[in-house]
Amino acid sequence: MNYTDHFTALRNALIKERDFETKAYQTLIQNRSMKERVEEGVTWYPVDYSDYHYSRLNELVLVFRINEDQNGKMFGTSGKCSIFSSVNNEKTDGIILQQKDNVVSVVIDDEEIPEWLKEGKIGIDAICDTRTYDLQIKAMEDLMETKRGIAIDFYSKKAEGYPPDDFHEDQDLNNSQNAAVKEICSTAPITIVHGPPGTGKTKTLVSAIRNLYRQGKKFL
Repeated sequence: MNYTDHFTALRNALIKERDFETKAYQTLIQNRSMKERVEEGVTWYPVDYSDYHYSRLNELVLVFRINEDQNGKMFGTSGKCSIFSSVNNEKTDGIILQQKDNVVSVVIDDEEIPEWLKEGKIGIDAICDTRTYDLQIKAMEDLMETKRGIAIDFYSKKAEGYPPDDFHEDQDLNNSQNAAVKEICSTAPITIVHGPPGTGKTKTLVSAIRNLYRQGKKFL
């Protein structure tokens, strides 16, 4: 596999993982009642629209007051969100600019304040944040287009120099995890272990460290 095919495979895997998590998050919201969404911290409802102003970049910023007992654990500064009306199903997407006490400021792309905000019964949903995936995908696409750079040198070198006797397969790991351990302990200049939460990345790294220790290799 050449470096272009390698980065293409990585990009496609990231896209698949991003789309899966986005769909799972959307299903979570769609299949929950409003009360359940509020309790799980993915929705603020109801919220009171209280004010607006313009940012230094001339972006429209809407200010809302939320109930103090709503923790909104899935929300975060610079996180994506969707402002919605439970009256007429209108909505607009935005990005949380600031959250302090029970006041939340949201930047929206609209040039004017949506009229339906005045009707009340407004809520805010947290949207699955794909920015990390998007940055990684963009990085893979950039590397696919160039033949220069230290990263290309890393991936163009074949991982060799791993005698079978040096590798102790971990019975507690699956095939892909053991393959990752073997790659880490090979002569590859760099190895990236990537995967969604709960796929055993930490357990894989612990097994790799054990193998490196048996080989007398140095590690941090």
